[in-house]
Amino acid sequence: MELGLGAGYVKAEFDAAEIPFPSGGRRVEQLERTVTTLRSLFEDTEYQPRPAQPSGPPLLIGGWGDRLLRLAAAHADIIALTGGWAGATGEVLHLAGVAQTEERVAYVRGLLGDRADAVELNIMVQQVIPPAERGVVPGRFEPLLPPDAVDSPEGLPSV
Repeated sequence: MELGLGAGYVKAEFDAAEIPFPSGGRRVEQLERTVTTLRSLFEDTEYQPRPAQPSGPPLLIGGWGDRLLRLAAAHADIIALTGGWAGATGEVLHLAGVAQTEERVAYVRGLLGDRADAVELNIMVQQVIPPAERGVVPGRFEPLLPPDAVDSPEGLPSV
């Protein structure tokens, strides 16, 4: 088992759970408290119930922004890039192009330093487009696509 965590970015999901949708910074702070608490409990040999894996399950932290990726680089066994970023309202995910994704990977690798070979990198697949449906993609997803990918969204790392 791997335990996957993130700060959340879809306001509608918070609304459905009837919990407040704080700012991105506050959500990252909450995630950091969760991660450090879990790591502390996993390391405490007296804590019950003990996890099946001695140091707890591998921790996957997913995100895109600098602050969240710094947190992931410090604590995660697996860093999942979301393949894009949400606007301030959390309603629309803007998909990242190849260059933006490469920049995020380089940023994470720089943060990891000596841990770079020990931490798995992952990218979230946001959309699977069967070949028969590729013709409708530009019209349906154009607002989400970077300008250089409107005609070839299948080239995006998360598609």
